[in-house]
Amino acid sequence: MRLLTLILVLAPLWSAAQLSINGNIKGLPEGSVLTLHANDAASAPLATATAKAGKFSLSAANTEPNIYVLQYAAAGKRMVMFLENTPVSIEGSADAFDKLVVKGSAANQDFQIFGTEFSPLYQKLSAAAQEINNGKQERLFRNYYLWIECLR
Repeated sequence: MRLLTLILVLAPLWSAAQLSINGNIKGLPEGSVLTLHANDAASAPLATATAKAGKFSLSAANTEPNIYVLQYAAAGKRMVMFLENTPVSIEGSADAFDKLVVKGSAANQDFQIFGTEFSPLYQKLSAAAQEINNGKQERLFRNYYLWIECLR
């Protein structure tokens, strides 16, 4: 009975969720070091890989979908991805590191769609905040009231 209890308690540790990435980045110099970080590139690396002929593999423990940063620090490049516990492949060119193609992650596909739709709205909001900070809020209020009148 004790053995069964011990197995049930320790079983989650043996089947820990694992994130795995296989990459092929053309133009990546031999021996380039790539690191995977949770949420931002300033955090400690979860995994490190050295590229050989542009190919690399990374794996890290992952309990839930999360935002990750793939960093190529030597060239000052990074890519933000939203990944879950599925095998993921990354392909592309070192010259266009921020446009690498991520395959195998439904969460990342949703994240890219969100970014495409949200970025223009964020840029408009940032422009409006800049105008307010520069003391030009009267024009924003006038445009707001004109917009409200159009809705009536």
